Amino acid sequence: MAYRYSHQQRIDWIKLHNPNYPNQHWHSDIVYRPDEILHKEFFYRKRTVKKKINPANICGIEYAYSYNCPAYKVKDWTYHWDDLLRDLKRLDWVIDNLVDLDQIIDHIHFNEEEKTVEQYGDHFFTTGGQHRLCLAKYLELDEVEVNVEEYIFDRERFQREKRFERYIPKFIEEGFLGQWYENNPRVDFVGIDVKGFDNKKDTVFIKKKFAGYVLDRMSELRRFPYRGISNSIKSMKIESNKRNSIVSDQELYLLDTLLLRHNRSILSKIFI
Repeated sequence: MAYRYSHQQRIDWIKLHNPNYPNQHWHSDIVYRPDEILHKEFFYRKRTVKKKINPANICGIEYAYSYNCPAYKVKDWTYHWDDLLRDLKRLDWVIDNLVDLDQIIDHIHFNEEEKTVEQYGDHFFTTGGQHRLCLAKYLELDEVEVNVEEYIFDRERFQREKRFERYIPKFIEEGFLGQWYENNPRVDFVGIDVKGFDNKKDTVFIKKKFAGYVLDRMSELRRFPYRGISNSIKSMKIESNKRNSIVSDQELYLLDTLLLRHNRSILSKIFI
């Protein structure tokens, strides 16, 4: 897209209103997107609040099909803050119509269209008002009031998923999961395949936090198969449709029947 003012003219205009421009060392930094946040799948949206932020803490933007959007770009393509200054769609209008710094600052603070950012820790990504917030960053305003969508790191879920990922290879080896299983870190349960007496598989849903227990119990029953008999008898009193979901510690005894069925070598030790 052609603009009235060249990249250098835009830089000169910024220098006119902020002589500190040459001392800003972030112009070649990448303008990141929120989906580039490490472990973003473990963040959850907590709330939206209106508050003042320092534009210096803005490290990226979200914009569909323009600016740093990677659609239709070559692999490993990157976009930098200097590129964003060059491409700002409304900057020509600002240069033509706002004659001094006070007018520019009023323009930045004006809320005809809301300014919105997503917050991950100490980092902010603009999702609305990108043009004005970019100017605020270049002009080094101390603060700008914006709508902040706060995202919080779910440490408990992160730790649960990292533990569960360690068990996946063994679950596949035992036949509980298929070879091409893909984990969904957004859910706290997993459906495991358990062989029946007719060689058909039933799917049983368990909390991921019990994955280690399943493998430990399977190992124990291989060594001491008779330890599973009492729980198997106890589980016979439970309706069959209530045996395919194990979500609490109190329901773990239901696993013994399933594990004995799944591993015929254990059953053979019992019936010899």
